[in-house]
Amino acid sequence: FIRPTTNINVQKFGSIWPAHKVESKQKISPSVLEQIDDIRSRMASYNIHTIEIIKNEAIAAGRFLSAGRSEAETEQLLLVHVKHDHNTKSLDITVRTKDKLLTELASRFFAIELAGKQ
Repeated sequence: FIRPTTNINVQKFGSIWPAHKVESKQKISPSVLEQIDDIRSRMASYNIHTIEIIKNEAIAAGRFLSAGRSEAETEQLLLVHVKHDHNTKSLDITVRTKDKLLTELASRFFAIELAGKQ
């Protein structure tokens, strides 16, 4: 399950970004987004909180909840950076977590969900 995390501001996002070393970068072209402001509603529909939008870039974060081996709930942060090119309607998306599988799954999810029709 993914839950929004509203307790992360721009400064905290910047400070925790380096600790989340497992990274995936991809270009989605074309994307379904007409403009960068559309990312807010898209991310909200995925339970991911958009922290800030500046010009053509956005940062967002969510909490991934899963059952641990001891049946206790575990939590991992999912950090997202999106850059929108208005002319080509493409997106450069960077996903970071501390877990390789989670990063790969989130990256694939965004590739499918945010891809426009050719």
